[in-house]
Amino acid sequence: MWTDIDYMNKFQDFTLNPANFSFAELRPFVDRLHQNGQKYVLILDPGISIDPTYRTFVRGMQQDIFLKRNGTNFLGNVWPGDVYFPDFMNPRAAEFWANEISLFRRTIPVDGLWIDMNELSNFFNPEPLNALDDPPYRINNNGNHRPINNKTTPASAVHYGGVSEYDAHNLFGLLESRATNHALLRDTGRRPFVLSRSTFVGSGRYTAHWTGDNNASWDDLRYSINTMLSFGLFGVPMIGADICGGI
Repeated sequence: MWTDIDYMNKFQDFTLNPANFSFAELRPFVDRLHQNGQKYVLILDPGISIDPTYRTFVRGMQQDIFLKRNGTNFLGNVWPGDVYFPDFMNPRAAEFWANEISLFRRTIPVDGLWIDMNELSNFFNPEPLNALDDPPYRINNNGNHRPINNKTTPASAVHYGGVSEYDAHNLFGLLESRATNHALLRDTGRRPFVLSRSTFVGSGRYTAHWTGDNNASWDDLRYSINTMLSFGLFGVPMIGADICGGI
């Protein structure tokens, strides 16, 4: 059984929507799945809602684990609104993530985690800050030449150790997958199940992959075949697409 972000309260990770996914109803449901030999997988997004009443955010601020830009935490925007993103190059971020997963599993003992929006996806288009944000080329993966910061974290953001986002952008999904895999292994003592939208070389050691948002069209069904075959070459043996279309 899979559940998308609808289970969250205000789309905040590690929370439950009290109206439709209350603990009193969801926990017995998950326990019943387990009694039937079935598994339960929840989605997580990396953006941590900026909310002083949200305990995950408070702990993240206390541990100073968020991605930086221009000397402060980089402000992004995704489903819950304004967010900060964990910097998984920071060893403290992996420990923070593992702790939040462990705490949440005391409430709902999920069997696996589905990690989304981890390219990183960002609803803002950050303004250029320096030359890294405006390189002499454009991104052309969708047939239109877009700025490098389009709908993502800016190239001028800075990771732990002074590493620029320009140099580390493609690693986010891999690093989040590794942190999630290690967190589940530590908390359950069992082989983890992780499913990630963003992957990189080596991701197959930590996560399965799905091909992300697609349309309910014959063209996208056709594209999914060569995509899945390619991931076998990339060392990601567990790969799939939304058969009925994600959009």
